Amino acid sequence: MAIIGGSMNPLTGRPRLPVFGGGGLLTLPAWNSADKSASITLSGTNNVTMASTGTLGGVRSVTSHDTGDWYFEVTLGSVGASSPGFGVANSTQSLAAFIGNSLLSIGLYPTDDGNIYQNNIVLGTLGDETSGTWGVQVQATARLISFQKIGSGTPTNYPITATGPLFAMATAGGAGVGVTINTGQAAFAQTLPVGYTAWG
Repeated sequence: MAIIGGSMNPLTGRPRLPVFGGGGLLTLPAWNSADKSASITLSGTNNVTMASTGTLGGVRSVTSHDTGDWYFEVTLGSVGASSPGFGVANSTQSLAAFIGNSLLSIGLYPTDDGNIYQNNIVLGTLGDETSGTWGVQVQATARLISFQKIGSGTPTNYPITATGPLFAMATAGGAGVGVTINTGQAAFAQTLPVGYTAWG
C-alpha cells in the first residue's frame, strides 16, 4: 500500500504522521524547510541533509512526538572547525542557539569530546568522534533520550527537561558543516531497537 500525505491535522495543528510507501520507507522529508534558520540549507533525497552556510543556525524535523518510544539516526557530514550538534527540542527552542543551550533541548556534540548538553550543562561524554552514525532513542512519555554510535558502546539514558511535543533537531555554525538525518526514509544502519518505532 502506498499512501502519500503530509497535510496538517486540524485537531492538533501539527503535521499528520508520515505514512509509508510500498517499499516500507517514509515518503515525506525529515527536516522541515519551514522551521529552520536562514543559514541552513537543505538538500538530498527528501531534504534529509542539512548544512550551515557559516552562521549558527538550526533546523527541526517535520514530525514531533509527545508520547511513545521513537528512533532516528544521524550521520556526520563535514565537521570543519565547528562541531555540529543533534538531539531533540521542543518548538520554543531557539534556532539561533546551539542545541542543548537551554532546558528546551538536549543535544550531542560528537566532535566536542562527545559531550551531551542540556541547559548548557554537560550531562555525559561519549568520546570525541569526527565521523560515523549515531542511533538516537527517544522515550517521549518517560522523557528520556540515549545516543549510541553504531557499532560501539551501550545506550545510556539522559533526562529530557523540554515539555510538549519533541522534534528532532540539529544545529551547526561553520561553513559547510552538516549532518544527515534518517527518520525512516532509508534502511537504518542497525536493527530498530525492540519496542521503538521509526521517528517518521
